[in-house]
Amino acid sequence: MGQEIGITVVNNTLSAPSDDLLNKRYQRFAFYRWINNQTSLGYSANNNLAIRSTSEKAPFTLLLNDDVILRDRALAQLVDAIRSQTTTGAVGPTILNQDGTLQWGKVPFPVGVGGLLQALIGNKPYLKLFGARTSYFLIGACLLLRTAALDEVGFLDEGFDPGYAEDMDLCWRLIQAGWQVHFCPEARVVHLGGSSFGQYSAARHKLIFHNLFRFARKWRPGFEVILLMIAWLIGITARLVINSLGPKRKYTPISYSEALQAILLEFRYRSD
Repeated sequence: MGQEIGITVVNNTLSAPSDDLLNKRYQRFAFYRWINNQTSLGYSANNNLAIRSTSEKAPFTLLLNDDVILRDRALAQLVDAIRSQTTTGAVGPTILNQDGTLQWGKVPFPVGVGGLLQALIGNKPYLKLFGARTSYFLIGACLLLRTAALDEVGFLDEGFDPGYAEDMDLCWRLIQAGWQVHFCPEARVVHLGGSSFGQYSAARHKLIFHNLFRFARKWRPGFEVILLMIAWLIGITARLVINSLGPKRKYTPISYSEALQAILLEFRYRSD
């Protein structure tokens, strides 16, 4: 299958690979290109650089993080899924942690009444209650795109760099243009996570909420953006209080105090 696949790798670490490693890759794939960045770039800029450097003949384009491991027939299953309907613009897999537990493979768009409920009660309760009736975006760590759809709506928005919400923005543009976005649960990948911005760090919270509200300001009316920010402020404050009053846990997957600080910072912004 390697002879049917073209690969473009963007090296953002500013250290060049060995010639031996590159020669082995060149022999394995039909098309292989390694790009060494002169300066460190953001997630969208790196992916756009790779997309522009990949063969124009490729019918599909796979965005794949360097900390994602494809399991079993994941790539073939994604290709089969996107080929099954010509109106499908993007397909994403089930995403797992190293220990086999589920990560987010799809997430509801933070828009309208649903977005407000999502902010107030959290993603997991919202999906449990309303998941079957909500539109969603796919996580960009592993995302198969129809090249024709990508050419129509444009590449990733580099205004979201260094990272987060660019996948949400891309899926939104695909849907608005009439393309379908599908979750492919049988395709499974492992995402190590946290390698780019630090797992649950203060900087990560700031990026997440800044780009969440940037997406809202880009696509939604001003009054809805304000309501969304207030809903997140109330929701995170409530979770912070509940967490502080409950039994102490050795491991808390999110720092609500840091998330709250990140949200408060966003009230300073009105536009990008």
